[in-house]
Amino acid sequence: PKLDGCVSGDGYVETEFGRRRVSDVYEGNDELILSYDEQSDELVMKRITGRYKNAEHVNPAPKRWLRVELEDGTVLKLTSDHRVYVPQLRAWRRAEDLVVG
Repeated sequence: PKLDGCVSGDGYVETEFGRRRVSDVYEGNDELILSYDEQSDELVMKRITGRYKNAEHVNPAPKRWLRVELEDGTVLKLTSDHRVYVPQLRAWRRAEDLVVG
């Protein structure tokens, strides 16, 4: 079962094949995506460990979507319960608990 939130399918991720829409990666094969490795404090390519299609006909529970803008201008569209790693704190926080700065 899905333990935390979702990323919008209209967003993009970096994959081993270049930049791709999240919805395309969801429907695609097991491919590597750019991920943050807590132990090495580096960006690395990792295999996707799970997928979940968040659609009303699949999951009727309402979701609250948030727009999170990173320091570099990247914008993420996440559900409020999605976990986000905060390197400065070396901890995970729910998107709804993030504050500016």
